[in-house]
Amino acid sequence: DRLTIQLPDVKHLTTSDDGSLVLTSFADNQLSLWNNQQNTEYWRVPYQRGEVSSLALSPDKNYAAVVSRQPEVYEYEQATGTLKPLIDAVDILDANNGKLVKSLPNLGENVIYSQFKDNNTLQLGLSSGRLMDWSIKTQEKKVIADFAESMLSLDPVQDLFAYRAKNNAIRIGNGQGDIQLSIENKKNPIQDARLLAGGKHLLTVLANGDLALWDVATGKKMLRLFSSKQNGWTVMDAFGRFDGSDEAIENFDWLANEEKIPLDSFSENYYEPGLLANVIQDRDYLNKNPDMILGGINLPPKVDLQLAEQQTQGEKVAVKLDIYDRGGGIDKINVYHNGKALSDADIAEQTVKEAADHRVFTVNVTPTAGKNTLKVLATNNMGIENVGSELEFDGKTKAYKSSVRLLTVGINQYSDRLLNLNYSVADANLMEKTIKDNLKTSIVKSLIDENASKRHILADLKELSQGAQQDVLVIYFAGHGIAVDKEWYFLPYETKLMPTPEQIATTGITATELSDIFKSSKIQHILLMVDACYSGAGMDTYKKLEKGQRYLTRRLGRSLGITVVTATA
Repeated sequence: DRLTIQLPDVKHLTTSDDGSLVLTSFADNQLSLWNNQQNTEYWRVPYQRGEVSSLALSPDKNYAAVVSRQPEVYEYEQATGTLKPLIDAVDILDANNGKLVKSLPNLGENVIYSQFKDNNTLQLGLSSGRLMDWSIKTQEKKVIADFAESMLSLDPVQDLFAYRAKNNAIRIGNGQGDIQLSIENKKNPIQDARLLAGGKHLLTVLANGDLALWDVATGKKMLRLFSSKQNGWTVMDAFGRFDGSDEAIENFDWLANEEKIPLDSFSENYYEPGLLANVIQDRDYLNKNPDMILGGINLPPKVDLQLAEQQTQGEKVAVKLDIYDRGGGIDKINVYHNGKALSDADIAEQTVKEAADHRVFTVNVTPTAGKNTLKVLATNNMGIENVGSELEFDGKTKAYKSSVRLLTVGINQYSDRLLNLNYSVADANLMEKTIKDNLKTSIVKSLIDENASKRHILADLKELSQGAQQDVLVIYFAGHGIAVDKEWYFLPYETKLMPTPEQIATTGITATELSDIFKSSKIQHILLMVDACYSGAGMDTYKKLEKGQRYLTRRLGRSLGITVVTATA
């Protein structure tokens, strides 16, 4: 937020290539140029030739181009004896002071695209289907492409041109006018299109606000994108992989056999953090080969819950689970008590004779005071979950006092000094002090530098996790982290810098190891905070770490019912 422009009714704006200048048009057809770095206005001038429709700045920041619309203005052509409409005008201003330098002679048609090709050449797209270069020095006009049909908008990239035809079809052609791709949607017309990644991909905007990303070479739709001010954003590909903000994901469902299945129910095999960037930049996926959703969705299992025995005060509660296969098989079963996943040891399966599609389990739960909830999520062989089945019951027991069990880990000095950091220990110490000063702690353990080995971290974590159900377990990790495919690793003291991420990760503590410890713990309230970087890494490794941390957050938070907080970029 370096620049805040206080102008009434801003209608158009453009920036210089380096982002240092901002040119705007605002109320009463005035123009204004701002310095984005110094937050100052260079000049403000009235523009009188017509209503401004677009703006452009030259790469060297010497010229400003203004395209204006002039309705109901005509010029008499003596040669033909007719009135020729003056539809759009193009003016070149001196960007240093806003004064008029040159005006392009009347073209008699709408200008649908204007952008500087170089410091002296303005490129214009015309509604007749022509693309032309105009030299500011010589005023020479040169037609470089002609698509021989009316155009409503145009987006050129190198030698490719994407334009919206009069019937709202999107076409992509080359400089010779050859059409390579044509896309049309009659029910939901395409309103705009932009070429991305040097012309490899095409982004289209539909009338209802939906966006789609296309592969130009094959004409296949790669992604659908949904965005709204209230509900965030969601991205999905043809395989069913998705990414999005939590609030938006909650508003999407797949429809199978007239049954709505929430998008969130597909998280195990289809959640793909960074999906949009992966597609645009041709990166690898975490979920490399999921079953294609468009090939058909197998319904998830059906789950019924009921209290198996009458509860008496102070005793465990037995709950019976009936799980039915509805064509997709029965794969994983997770049971949550008050939001926290129970250990597999708490779930016992009973044999059901001659019923391959029906499994029965008994779950023994130690209730807490007041309202208790039990929720069951069962997945089919595609990793699709049922809509959570829930049961509520009164704990009929007294409330117990809880205390905080805390583990902080900070590593500045690694066994390989090339991995050394300078912030982790201070952060870990401050986190420990803050929690001890504000909460009642029963056990506090701190592992710093050479003491933060994998053996010590896992041993202390297992000890601290053996608390009572009502306790709170808090873990803070500060140091290096790395992600390889779908696994995230916290790197302990003994880590060595190796040629590949896979080799570096061999000494790491995996998210799977953490998950096993947390799931086995009876503690219902667990907070994991991770401040892990990978300093000195290339951008691709940073992106993988970011994706891995997002996957970790959703995986542990959603599947185990714990709270996970990770550092931002």
